[in-house]
Amino acid sequence: MEIRLLGPLEIRDNSGRTTRITSPRQRVVFAALAMRPGQVVSAEGLVDCLWGNDPPPTARETVHSHITRLRKNLPATERARIVTRAPGYSLDVEQQDVDLFRVRELHKAATECGDREKSVILLKEARALSGGDLLADVDSELLRQRHVPAWEEFLLQLTEAWVDAETASGNHAGVLGELRALVAGRPLAEQFRGRLVLALHATGQTAEALREYQHARRALIDGLGVEPGAYLRSVQQRILAAPAPPAEPKPALSPAELPHAIRGFVGRAPELAELDAVTGDAGIVVVHGMGGIGKTTTAIHWAHHVRDRFPDGQLYLDLRGFDHTEAPMRPAEALPRLLHSIGVPPGSVPPTVDEQAARLRSLLADRRTLVLLDNAADAEQVRPLLPGGRRCLVLVTSRTRLSALIAREHAASVRLGPFSPDESTDLLAGYLGPARLRADQAGVAALTAYCGHVPLALSIVAARALEDPELSLSDLTTQLRAGQRLDAFELPGENLRTVFSWSYRALSPAAARLFRLLAVHPGQTLSAPSAAALAGADRAGDALAELTRAHLLDRHAGDRYRCHDLLRDYAAELVAEDPEESLARQRVLDWYLHTVAATEPWLRPHRPPFDLVEPITTVTPPAFSGNQDAMRWCEAEQANLVAAIDDAAGHGLHVHAWQLALALSTFCYVGKRRRDWLATSEVGLRSARAAGDAKAEGALLACLGSAHGVNGQHDDAIGYYRQALPLHRATGDHDREPVTLNSMAVAYAETRRFEPALAAFTQARELHRDRGNALGEALALMNIALASSSLGRLTAATAHNREALAVFRRRGDRYHTAICLANLAETYALRDDHRRAVDRYRQAIEQHVLAGNAFGRARTLMNLGRSLSRLGEPDQARDCWRHARTVFEEIGDPQAAEASALLG
Repeated sequence: MEIRLLGPLEIRDNSGRTTRITSPRQRVVFAALAMRPGQVVSAEGLVDCLWGNDPPPTARETVHSHITRLRKNLPATERARIVTRAPGYSLDVEQQDVDLFRVRELHKAATECGDREKSVILLKEARALSGGDLLADVDSELLRQRHVPAWEEFLLQLTEAWVDAETASGNHAGVLGELRALVAGRPLAEQFRGRLVLALHATGQTAEALREYQHARRALIDGLGVEPGAYLRSVQQRILAAPAPPAEPKPALSPAELPHAIRGFVGRAPELAELDAVTGDAGIVVVHGMGGIGKTTTAIHWAHHVRDRFPDGQLYLDLRGFDHTEAPMRPAEALPRLLHSIGVPPGSVPPTVDEQAARLRSLLADRRTLVLLDNAADAEQVRPLLPGGRRCLVLVTSRTRLSALIAREHAASVRLGPFSPDESTDLLAGYLGPARLRADQAGVAALTAYCGHVPLALSIVAARALEDPELSLSDLTTQLRAGQRLDAFELPGENLRTVFSWSYRALSPAAARLFRLLAVHPGQTLSAPSAAALAGADRAGDALAELTRAHLLDRHAGDRYRCHDLLRDYAAELVAEDPEESLARQRVLDWYLHTVAATEPWLRPHRPPFDLVEPITTVTPPAFSGNQDAMRWCEAEQANLVAAIDDAAGHGLHVHAWQLALALSTFCYVGKRRRDWLATSEVGLRSARAAGDAKAEGALLACLGSAHGVNGQHDDAIGYYRQALPLHRATGDHDREPVTLNSMAVAYAETRRFEPALAAFTQARELHRDRGNALGEALALMNIALASSSLGRLTAATAHNREALAVFRRRGDRYHTAICLANLAETYALRDDHRRAVDRYRQAIEQHVLAGNAFGRARTLMNLGRSLSRLGEPDQARDCWRHARTVFEEIGDPQAAEASALLG
């Protein structure tokens, strides 16, 4: 386990997976424990860290709650590390597992090792680890007061030790930039002033060194009213007494190597503004994105825009990181080119890469130069080419994020994604003229979407459109769709498929395999567990991270990933030749089926089970912690589950298709996903019939009936139920028969046919009772109460509801407890006992929230508002209706209009 307290708080488990704690107060608790690894931190100490001198009355209980949630938020393999030990808690890790203690250990090892070269290496590693601010996102004044001042003092000691180690090794030029920054921030720190003076002298800048001494003397006199101390005076005397060392050669040129400015450049206003913002003080910026997205074009355009800021020149190198004709440029080739560009004669270029890099840093230390390193493969290719001073700007483009450069050198990061529709239109207009676009606006929208809003694809298609000015853009799009999609993006010298292949060939075997298989994954997004199932692996985090760094995947909210449509098409071409395609499809369908089935006991525990198809490999669904956890998973995967059903049916995996449809119907019922429920039930029914499974056909007919019922099509629903019941009886599906009877009775009740509804409910109750199904009987009782209430039999309705409510509460069934409480409240409202109704409605809403039933909560809010209105509380009533309308709108329910009507 690795813990980062320097910069944003992060936890990395042994598999390399990174966890971020999103709760601010949980970050405080974890940081307080991590600052004392292996030691007990008292509960009172944690209270102080969280609230200082003003803790709430429930502070200790809240700390315990934060500890419980922290454990749940940690990776499963690491949860036991938070240990309860009197009088508080401890984090069971070693000091070396926490970054700031690791930095201190490296510093100590460097100062004690006695080996100059090893000391430099250790100190560099320590500085690389110490890049972020301690407790940067931990909101605790007490923790900051205790730890930050001492840490900042230590960082000065670390820097001082590094400067001394580097200069002892002869690398005076390499420390100039850091020393200048330190002196600028601490003008009265004589130890750094003296070291800067010595470094300037050692690099041949003796006059500048003596001027720096005078600046230091003036700062001390003005700031403290004292002359320089003994150390700084001795530095001056050493320089005055020593012969001047040979000066570094001065650059003879002010290079202007930027490629020509791009004519007709369009779009990227947010990204250009971001570049302006992050380069205000120069430094390093990585512009990254997928192949063909316009990184080089954008970087060159921006570089021309700001070239006046860099009067000492602009350098350009294509590092060939992703080139299908030549190998990536190595530092041994790149450094001499850069040195030649700034005036170093070929005969004066040092022989080794390290010496060349040092010479480049020396020559650029005090110059304002823009260095554009295009098409970089990785951070190791870039790092030796970086200037040493802070007046230069290095602009790097890459298909990978260059995370190591961002982490160690604190490079800024600007990501380029696909164009917006307006930017795509502007690019086409630049090629084809506004008139041609105005003549076929529908064609413009279709063509830009077909290109995926990728600039290179748009440019290639625009060039093709120029070849036939009479062809409408709609007709061009139709022509392109007739062939393979990527074939549309080919011209002599420009080929999107080849551009993608450069990124693909740079992948490790595991990441390349997963990329191919992405074409098989149903839906537009995927998670790490579904990717692992697709690959038939225990985990896929490393491969996903590699694909994300290479911009072959984009990471979205949480742990979800998305592949651009054009990249997915490229993956489909690759996997078409892969014999693993069908196995991967079955693996991921197995995973989705068994996982969605695992949500059913939480979402609708009384649902009759069915035997799942045996998976081809072991499937371990997530361990859902409750109803809300199961609902969150279904909501995140809903679109993929719908796509999985279509995919299974389309590839003849009919058992998977009907079982997925039946399992997903539970979530569709609870979450009122009406359209998806209808569509997937129809696919499932066709697949059940194709599989020749009469029992499954009956189950899907009943499922389709319920889907129609939720959509208000009750007569259609009754028709499906009547088809399902004989199949239940013929196939011995005794568990499902009373459920279908109950659902049919609901449909009767919704069409105000209460007597047949009551009869069907009663028949369902008898079947449940005969089979010893207490929950099923309670559900039937609740519905008998509804029918009785509608027939005016309010006393009987109240008694049936109370009997059913007792069963639901004994079972801890929040979902049906909420519905039963709401029904009981309606019965009281019908008796004009609105105060009692209001009380039951509010209890019902609490249970709906806990059960994650948004639809039930909204319906209950509507009725609560009506009872409050009858009690003379119009403001509270309107609040209820407003809230109900918001929920209905969020879940796409047409009853939002009813709420609007009540609000007037």
